[in-house]
Amino acid sequence: MAPCFAVDIYAFTVLSNHFHLVLRHDPLAHRDWCDEEVAWRWFEAFPPTERGAVVEELKPERRELLLDDPKRVARARCTLGSMSDFMITSSPVNSIPSFDPFRRASRAPNWSFLRPTPSDHAASHRMEGDFKSLFVYVFL
Repeated sequence: MAPCFAVDIYAFTVLSNHFHLVLRHDPLAHRDWCDEEVAWRWFEAFPPTERGAVVEELKPERRELLLDDPKRVARARCTLGSMSDFMITSSPVNSIPSFDPFRRASRAPNWSFLRPTPSDHAASHRMEGDFKSLFVYVFL
């Protein structure tokens, strides 16, 4: 997922019930991506599926449909440039087939809580504090 978003992963640790990441986020990187790059990144991160299986043959067609809708391209660009959306889509909760980043009602601001949709409610109880961010200064 990270190559599709404006995020670099420097380190990670997987524990029994959660994980830790050391990330570098460039909040302005997505502004430099052309529409074609946004469409490519979008369908690499969220490939088209049929009956729960990824269908690679549909990617070119879906990219063209995305490129024909400037508002949808702008939303995809914003999503791919967001560290919060990266964390939300990296969450095991979003392995649920009903997850659709374009339909999500509430855009989670940086490091706040994710409100589960009714279909996700049984699988997830996300509360404030699930995502924590520390700013690390690097002096060169």
